[in-house]
Amino acid sequence: TGARTAQQQAKIAPATPETATAAATGGISIAVLPFANMSGDAAQEFFSDGMTEEITSALAKVQSLRVVARASAFQFKGEKKDMRAMGQALNARYLIDGSVRKEGNRVRITAQLIEADNGVSVWTDSYDRELTSVFATQSDIATAIAGALRVPLGLQQGDSLVRNRT
Repeated sequence: TGARTAQQQAKIAPATPETATAAATGGISIAVLPFANMSGDAAQEFFSDGMTEEITSALAKVQSLRVVARASAFQFKGEKKDMRAMGQALNARYLIDGSVRKEGNRVRITAQLIEADNGVSVWTDSYDRELTSVFATQSDIATAIAGALRVPLGLQQGDSLVRNRT
């Protein structure tokens, strides 16, 4: 997966006035959909919601990205709608969708980047971690996901994905 051809880039041209404006100013619109809690434990819902929030926060720090607000994306929590419809409703060119699974002290977070105009997954990866600190684990995985999206989103090498935390 990696680099795109000019034909592939043309295929995912902005479809709405908002995304056209974003493209003209160098921004790429993206929404992080609520991650599904697949652990079978309703008490773990806070972890999947926190994972969504961390990824949203990490991506919002990228100057060339326009990230849909968490509250807007959370209207789709638990919804089984078509990705194209959600992308259009959120005016997002790309969507990030994912899930969280927990077994004992280990978590697996799976994330995928989806082109909103056609619903096609262009990148996916899984992250396994020992859950020793909820916040550190969420931050670590959010940073890894943001870094992995550099190539599929066509970001320049110099674009800073995540600023150092204080």
